[in-house]
Formats: sequence, C-alpha cells, structure tokens
Amino acid sequence: MLGWIFALAAAAGAVTPEAPPPPPRLVIAGGFMIGPHAPGEAACQTHDSVQRCEHTGNFFGAGANLELRARAVGPLYFHGRGAVIGNVRQRPYGVHKGLVDVGIGLGVYSRLAFIRIEYMFVPTFGPNTYLPPFYDKQAGRDVWGKSAGMISGGVRKYLTPRLAGELWGGLVIGPHSKRTTLQEDAGADRILVTFLASIGISFDLIPGRAPPPPKPAPKPAPAPAPALPTLPTPVLTPESAPVATPPAPASTPESAPPTTSPPPASPEAPPPAENAIGPWRPAPQ
Repeated sequence: MLGWIFALAAAAGAVTPEAPPPPPRLVIAGGFMIGPHAPGEAACQTHDSVQRCEHTGNFFGAGANLELRARAVGPLYFHGRGAVIGNVRQRPYGVHKGLVDVGIGLGVYSRLAFIRIEYMFVPTFGPNTYLPPFYDKQAGRDVWGKSAGMISGGVRKYLTPRLAGELWGGLVIGPHSKRTTLQEDAGADRILVTFLASIGISFDLIPGRAPPPPKPAPKPAPAPAPALPTLPTPVLTPESAPVATPPAPASTPESAPPTTSPPPASPEAPPPAENAIGPWRPAPQ
C-alpha cells in the first residue's frame, strides 16, 4: 500500500519535460586532439649482461582542431575540420615534426550524440628521416602519403542553451607509409591503421528555427436541424374552392335634397263673435 502511495506522489510531483529546441543550423567546435600514432623501428642489444632497447622512427601526435558544421536536412550535417598536430616524439628519434589535417565529411547528429565519416588530407611537415636504433646517423626514412579516411563517433552535453562539451574518437585508415632503414627486416610498406580523439566544446552560431505553431483544429460543422414532417399538398376541389364575392360598389356622395319654399300661410279666420254659437264654443245652458 505504501508503495502505491509513494508511486502516486512521485507521479504527481514529476515535472513534464520540455520539448528539445530545434537543431542548430551552423555550429563551430574545437578542442584538444591526440593521434595519430605510427609505430617505428625497435631493436635490442645486450652488453655486459645488460639488455638495452631503442625504439625510433615513431610518431605520436598531439594538437588542436577546429571545425565548422552546417545543417543539410533533418539530422544530417556537413562538416569541415582543420587541425595542426605535432609529433610528441622529438627528433631525430621521431620521424616528421608533425602534420596538418584537413577533413571534410558527413554525419548524423542528435542533441546528445553523433556519428560521421570523413576524408582527410594529411600532409606532413619536417624531415622524414630518423636515427635507426643504435646508429648515429639519420639513415632511416619513412615517407607518408597524403590521404586517409576516418569513421568517428562522439557524445556531447549542453552546458547552456547554445554551448556544449564534446568528446569523440575515430578509427583512421591511412595514410600509406613506406619505411626504409639499415635493417632490411625493419623496412615496411603499409597502410597505417590508427586513431584520432578529441575533447572540446561546440557553440551554436545560428540556432535552429522553431517550427510554426500548429494550425487550430477546424470547428465541427453544426448539426443539421431535424427535418420537419411534410404535409400533403392540398388539392382544390369545387367544394373547397373559396366563393368569389363581387366587389362592393363604390360609394357615391349623397345628393342634397332639393330645397322647397314653404307654402304660403293661409289667412287666419276671424275669431267668432262672442254670442255666436258654433263648434268653437258650447251653447249656454
């Protein structure tokens, strides 16, 4: 029961992770680099029961690199890289003072890791001669070609929204090496198989564009009104036809009655005499 309570509490307190920002369009990176490594010539001698060995004609590089990455499409990036690498093994025991590395390639990058392939142009600088073991003259020689290839992968961690720390390493095939020396069995005609590794930082020069906001979902169409019941069309019959009433006659103004002059008054009869007997006065009793 307590386990369920703790699980619910953890789920309630968990913060919803934010969506990662869009991948940058242009990135610059650089850092410290080690490699390549080329084994040299080794020999041992015993003098007064003491064995002494010497290893000369080798190369172990250390330097710095700088690269630029441009986004092509999706997680696919093109990159160009330049590096200057010096030979840790000092002359005249080591061969070459160093080399220049110019690489171009293609890779797939995410926010946390990447993998890529590239072609490298690697001209050397400094003498290509060295002292063979137990010899006091530079009689050994190692001539390198100028082309190599590498497949590499790495991880990175963003320290700020645009600055990240990086660590990567790769397998390098090439360049061609031809070594001649005093000992015939020490001579070699080979393709060097070595490595490069780097630790450094990267910075997003041009951040990615945020995707446009999603379009609002279309509003659902209103539901159609329920259909009203249809009434049958009435059929007119002689019995149901309305009786046409004639229009009322237009009213005409009444003519005033003709004025007639009153008849002439008849002359009043003279009043009867007091002693006269007639219908106007009863006879004395």
